[in-house]
Amino acid sequence: EKVASPAEDEQLVLVYCQGEQEKNDVLTCCQASQRPRRRHQKLEVGGWKRWQPMLQSGLPKVPPPYTMAEREAFWVDAGTLLDVSLSATRSGRWPPLLVTDNENLCQVAALGHIRSKLAEIAQIRDAELLTVVMAADFGHLCGVLVSGNPLDQCEPLVAETKEAERQFESAKDVKVTCGVYV
Repeated sequence: EKVASPAEDEQLVLVYCQGEQEKNDVLTCCQASQRPRRRHQKLEVGGWKRWQPMLQSGLPKVPPPYTMAEREAFWVDAGTLLDVSLSATRSGRWPPLLVTDNENLCQVAALGHIRSKLAEIAQIRDAELLTVVMAADFGHLCGVLVSGNPLDQCEPLVAETKEAERQFESAKDVKVTCGVYV
């Protein structure tokens, strides 16, 4: 399937989530994002089978955290990553992202040697493989969700009275002894 290219100040977000709630959360974050605007596209899994023989010969041992019992899941995930990496064209300044709820795919896509091997299989550069982001982290990444305590607020150091101004004026000469100060 062909992926439409985004506008100049728009980022393409390809959604590869199994859970409906995760898909909806990513959609909500894309809609709430203002700069860059994020255009989402849900992926249909189907083109991975053409990659299976090449993945089997290029990566005979399934990389962890996948197990040998999960090798078909790896082929589906890796094949989908390769498919969308080839079809998603980068235009403008924002690279396309693959957002997933699949922790195994995120871990594998973060391993440099596996990324290199996948790129070699697809005959592309490592940098052309899409960045894979966990759906749970996507809201934080695009700045829509903020967690943690708000930053402390401080009043500016301004002399509010004439007497305070005089105190500041009298402290113009400061003696500093030798040493290193940080």
